[in-house]
Amino acid sequence: MTEAEAQKAIVSRPDAKSQNLTHYFTGKECKYGHVSLRLVSTRQCCECSKEYLKNNYEHLSAYKKQHKIQNAEKYKLSDKLNYEKNRDVRLEKMRAYAKNNKAIIFQNIVKRKASKKQRTPPWLTQEHKHMMVAVYKLSINKSECTGIEHHVDHIVPLSGKTVSGLHVPWNLQVLEASENRKKKNVVWPDMWERIENVN
Repeated sequence: MTEAEAQKAIVSRPDAKSQNLTHYFTGKECKYGHVSLRLVSTRQCCECSKEYLKNNYEHLSAYKKQHKIQNAEKYKLSDKLNYEKNRDVRLEKMRAYAKNNKAIIFQNIVKRKASKKQRTPPWLTQEHKHMMVAVYKLSINKSECTGIEHHVDHIVPLSGKTVSGLHVPWNLQVLEASENRKKKNVVWPDMWERIENVN
């Protein structure tokens, strides 16, 4: 039940309990003048709770952090049970996001790998990042249109034997997967000429 829905009808605490609701609504002011939803578990006014959290954020955050450290095993078990309980829902959401954002997923995978190798410069702008996503989209489109798997390749390899390139838009190109596998982390004689052509 949303707050808007609850405030259209009076719902007593016993009725809310019988319907397994987490909130109820009396239509009356709390002692601080709020007309708001209340928690079934504690009878607490939700507006009062919001104000308390806002005014004591730092203290509560520090307490929660310390409590998690002192009860690490308990939290670990709770997280595990919560994951198992909601596993299917989470996986479905992840699949849906991955399906609708393939280029971003691929770009992020390579970005993480590149970051580990310290090959992603901190001065990349938002425009640069959009350009990189566009290259990954091109790779996906070529794969789908031709039926041949394509990869986004780094012209100058991130971890080449003699020189290492950067994870930047002008160092990306789309190749057939078979060609990319043959290339590996090598540098060829006309490499610099090809980079100038890309720029």
